Amino acid sequence: MKKGGWIRISSVIAGALLILIFFTACEQTKYDLLDQESAGVWTLYNSANSDLPGNYIWDLQLDQQGNLWVACNGNGVAVYGNNTWQVYTTQNSSLLSDSVTTVDQIADGSMLIGTKNGYSVRSSAGVWKNYTDPAVTTMRISTVKVTSTGKVWIGTYNEGLYIDEGAGLVHNSSGFDVYAIEEDKSGNIWLGSNYGLIKWNGIAWENINVTKNLPEGPVTALLSDTKGRMWIGIYGNKEVYRIVNSKLDSLSLMNGPFGNVIWDICEDIKGDIWFATWYDGLIRYDGVIPHAYKEYNVTDGEGNSIIEDFVNCIEKDEDGNMWFGLDSKGLIKYTLPLK
Repeated sequence: MKKGGWIRISSVIAGALLILIFFTACEQTKYDLLDQESAGVWTLYNSANSDLPGNYIWDLQLDQQGNLWVACNGNGVAVYGNNTWQVYTTQNSSLLSDSVTTVDQIADGSMLIGTKNGYSVRSSAGVWKNYTDPAVTTMRISTVKVTSTGKVWIGTYNEGLYIDEGAGLVHNSSGFDVYAIEEDKSGNIWLGSNYGLIKWNGIAWENINVTKNLPEGPVTALLSDTKGRMWIGIYGNKEVYRIVNSKLDSLSLMNGPFGNVIWDICEDIKGDIWFATWYDGLIRYDGVIPHAYKEYNVTDGEGNSIIEDFVNCIEKDEDGNMWFGLDSKGLIKYTLPLK
């Protein structure tokens, strides 16, 4: 090869590397430069090694005091704080049902606890109130969201959407499933349902599948991240989608031939995006590539690891630890590497 030809090729390669570095820098943070030997520790909590009442974890929520509320389907709700557990069931409290599916916090500090037939509210003073809809056979709650204005949005299976704007619960619509509710930075409310994704701007509904050409399929997970991006998990789709500056794009998670089953999405303190999936464990996107955390490839050197590839939910605590609720084997805390 002529020297001039090599120089031209080298220049092209160098230019390509500079472009790659530029776009990578747009996503990466200083924490991505950590030595891999500083990787964190995985800690398992289950009914055998702790006071967690059950191992079927459906939702996680941090309260204003930094306590972690754990929805244990079939075993009530557990609260973890200061290395101790407090458990509420129908046997020791006025909780409506032990089949707890979801949890969120109301602005006054009360906790809203969704179940398979209605929901309970426990005030910060320990007073319980229960709510059901006598007009429907079963008010099976799938997700709850308390917005920045204090309104309570409740998604259900088959009975659609309920909203409490301060004057009492109103059955907004029925006949469909609501799997996820998210609020973006502009105060818009997004619903992930079995009919796709819709957005409420305070005046009218928008069908995102139509206006943004979002692929068909049940939308099971949503996240509005700190960069203003809306992340969208579509059941069985091989890609995860996001809306950035009103434009839709997609990202391949490269996690198998059968498509994604994403049940939750969460952003950690570094800005990385985590996906809780069925079949494919945890997936972390660092702004450049996705990283898979599965039973066979995760360990902290002491035998601790992901012990199940079915993950339902994610939450981060005040110290930046990541918590993962497993479908049948308990709760995992992951301590991120030090800054």
